[in-house]
Amino acid sequence: MPRVPRPFITPMRNEAKTFQISLNAISGLSERICRQWKRRSFQDFPLELAQFRNPRTKSAAEAGGFALIEFLKNNEAPAHVFSDKFLVGEYLAQFTDIEKSPPGLPFIHIFSGTAS
Repeated sequence: MPRVPRPFITPMRNEAKTFQISLNAISGLSERICRQWKRRSFQDFPLELAQFRNPRTKSAAEAGGFALIEFLKNNEAPAHVFSDKFLVGEYLAQFTDIEKSPPGLPFIHIFSGTAS
């Protein structure tokens, strides 16, 4: 009977006696995030998951892995941007108009391609 694939693996490093984590695509996260969390230390966990940073047992490392996946799923950026939320022309006009330009930003010359 084949094994059920896990959403992550947590090998133990022999020389330092610490655990690493590698997220798999089965976890439901994007490939980019899975690549970022390949062979990473538990010390790299975000501050919200600080209680999972020093696992001493395999079961504690697995609990931290599940907590990390849930955290990343809740904080993952949307895959696309809705175009009805803003208009590019209005955004450019904000920075090219002298009266409306935010303070501290130079006036942008659209046609010459240089900033003054």
